[in-house]
Order: sequence, then C-alpha cells, then structure tokens
Amino acid sequence: MDDRTVSRRSERIQGAVPFRTMFGFRMHSGYAERRLEPGVLDFTFGDPHELQVPAHADALREAAVPRDALWFAYKQSEVAAQAAAAASLERVVPIGWGDTATAESVEAALPHFRDAFEAART
Repeated sequence: MDDRTVSRRSERIQGAVPFRTMFGFRMHSGYAERRLEPGVLDFTFGDPHELQVPAHADALREAAVPRDALWFAYKQSEVAAQAAAAASLERVVPIGWGDTATAESVEAALPHFRDAFEAART
C-alpha cells in the first residue's frame, strides 16, 4: 500500500483538460473573486435549493426505467451510438471520423489520440 492521498483515477480526472479548464475558471477568475461576495447569487452550477422542473424529472424517469433486457447495454453496433461517438470524437481529435465511429476506427486512431493528449499537456 502506498501513501497516496487520492486515487490514481482521481489524479487522471484532475489532469484532464476539461476538468482543469473548469477548475481554473472556478478558482482563478472574476467568477472566483466575486462568487462569495454578499448579495451575489451564484447559479453557475445550478441551484440545489430549487425543485427540478417537472419535465426534467419526467425525462429522467422515462430514461431510467428499462424497456428491455438490453436497455442499459453497451450498444456499439447501433448506428445512433456510433454517430454520437463519431461526433464527440471529431470535437476532440478532428481527423474526419465520418458518420460513425467503430471499434476498428477508434483503434486505428489511437496514435492521433496520443498526439492530441500530449499537445494538450503542454
């Protein structure tokens, strides 16, 4: 057992560009300077004291109730899932994913991911 104060997973999350960007904004910006001032109402990350709108709760409830045995399965072969993955990957690693991202195309792109992540670290 080592003397780590946080898990390796937490360290990886803290090192991720989106997390660093959000954390930097929260801690080192005009927002950070003013959010605790008297009279400031901070709704940046929502308002936990307000009830959700009924439509939001209904949408969560509808999606949470499984409709079949594979409702929560990893559905890599479905076109809608591949299209969503391709669109998301294109934003991070713009190499022309096309309409779908398959396991084969992601594996072939791993060197590009490494390059993008290395560039983001510097």
